[in-house]
Amino acid sequence: MFNDADINLVHQMLMSKVAEGDTAAMALFSRYIAPPPKATLGPTPFNYSQEDPINAAESVICAVSDGQLPADVGRILLDGMTGVQRIREAVELEQRLKAIEEKLGQDI
Repeated sequence: MFNDADINLVHQMLMSKVAEGDTAAMALFSRYIAPPPKATLGPTPFNYSQEDPINAAESVICAVSDGQLPADVGRILLDGMTGVQRIREAVELEQRLKAIEEKLGQDI
C-alpha cells in the first residue's frame, strides 16, 4: 500500500504537471483532487398537501423564485412529487378497474 510519503510525492508530481499545462494531469486534478462540489440537501420546508398537488408544486416554485430554495433542490422536489402523483394515479386506476370488473361480473 501507499504511505504518506508516496501520496505526497504523487501529489507533487501531479501538481508540477498541472503547472506545466499537461491536460491529462489537469483532468486527473479536476476529477480527484478538486472535484466540483456536490449539492447537499438540507431540510426543505414547503407547503405540501396530498389533496392539492398543484398548490404543493406552486409552493416549491414560489420558494425557488423567492430565493428560499435552490433551483436544483426545487427540481428534485418537483420530480419527487411527480413520482408520488404517478403512483397515486396508478393505484386509483387499478381500484377503478377492479370495481368495474366486479360490477361486470355481477351483471352477467
